[in-house]
Amino acid sequence: MDFLLTLHSHLPWVLNHGRWPHGSDWLCEAMTDTYLPLIEVLDALACQEIAAPITIGVTPVLAAQLVHPALESELEPFFAQRLTACDEAERGFAVSGEEHLVPLARYWRERYARLERLLQRTDGGVAGALRRHADEGRIELLSSAATTKNLKFPLNRFNLTT
Repeated sequence: MDFLLTLHSHLPWVLNHGRWPHGSDWLCEAMTDTYLPLIEVLDALACQEIAAPITIGVTPVLAAQLVHPALESELEPFFAQRLTACDEAERGFAVSGEEHLVPLARYWRERYARLERLLQRTDGGVAGALRRHADEGRIELLSSAATTKNLKFPLNRFNLTT
């Protein structure tokens, strides 16, 4: 029996719709909780020369957001806020006598810092990294139909169709 793992990715257009709850924070959370950790794992598998036979579906709306210049300007303050919150939590735990929670704050701080470094060194961001892994045959990318007539950013920059 064959097994096919397909990950479906989609977010509605949230850029330039404010930050929270249904604005850019939603996309930034998806970047730090889904897409960047996925790239991190795919990169680790590539270093070990281990195949990752998965299919990742990226809708045109998500693809457009992943390559949109506004994403970077949204991610910078998002990472800064999360790192500051981790620092404040660590100090707060130490002052309140909850030292046993300090390692948890440090874990999250290191995780956000690591993912921020990953994004900074990833040529082409998440879209570029997915494309690279697809070109190397590690993953298969697929897309879907979408209504994109209102998008003001060209989808062909993601280039899913080769």
